[in-house]
Amino acid sequence: VGGVLGGVGITATHPWYVVRLTLSRNGSYPEPLHGLWDTFTTVARREGYRYFYRGVMWPCVRRSTFLGVFFCTAAAIQDALLTYRPTTTSPPLTTHQPQHQLTVAENTLSGMITGALLSP
Repeated sequence: VGGVLGGVGITATHPWYVVRLTLSRNGSYPEPLHGLWDTFTTVARREGYRYFYRGVMWPCVRRSTFLGVFFCTAAAIQDALLTYRPTTTSPPLTTHQPQHQLTVAENTLSGMITGALLSP
């Protein structure tokens, strides 16, 4: 699920990435560009809407793969935390908290470990 949503996110934001790149190379475009919306409409009029999605496949593949690995790693770490959770004799903080859920601190720890493992 995370991998698919990562691809959807890249696909949704890629046109604005293209607009940003076009604005940064403003001197190389045939006519002057003034702001985000002007750049978007001018490029869409001159190049067509397909121009905004040129080259979107590899960022989608990269992001989808990263998020898929990220969520699988996070789930494995959460399973390990549940498996190796020390037993306590004190009662749970609330009577509604099942014993198979992680606490906020354990979820935070799993996110920190996953980020440390997968981020350069």
